[in-house]
Amino acid sequence: MSLVTSTEALPRRRRPPGEPDGDTAAQTASLLRVDDPARGEPAGWTATVLRDGRSVARHFPDERYGGMAASRAEAERFAAGLPTTDREELALMRRLRPRRNCRSGLPGVSRFIRKPSGTAFWVAYWDDAQGRKIQRKFSVSVHGEEEARRLAIDARLTAVRDHIDRSVALQVGGVALNTTD
Repeated sequence: MSLVTSTEALPRRRRPPGEPDGDTAAQTASLLRVDDPARGEPAGWTATVLRDGRSVARHFPDERYGGMAASRAEAERFAAGLPTTDREELALMRRLRPRRNCRSGLPGVSRFIRKPSGTAFWVAYWDDAQGRKIQRKFSVSVHGEEEARRLAIDARLTAVRDHIDRSVALQVGGVALNTTD
């Protein structure tokens, strides 16, 4: 007896040409059929979804939901229960949260040293509305260490102000807070 009898990603149908690519939870979810009693889990469906950047899995046993079709329907409801704003929040979180290797304390701000000359500079970088990479460099020899760092941080914060406002709006229920006024 096999551990998994079928695996499928939701939705299974192909998108017809010209149909918009919807930002749905089903695109980040999968269903898995489990039928192996040796596994110690009752037969049923397991739904896996991405929430806040983490994989969340939940098992839906046939016994509890009244059969294979009912447990699958419940698993599909669970998988589809991810609001579309969660995907937007996740994208904003990736842009705004510092990574583990971030030494400046702010994502998109780094200090570099040119190897041949030894010239140090701070760089602020971000993507513009068209997806192009933008960067601004601030030389330590021209501005001094602290001023160059501050200028890079200010440039980054100014560039991503809309992302910050949108992130705050999503967290407080859709009310945008503009801190520049």
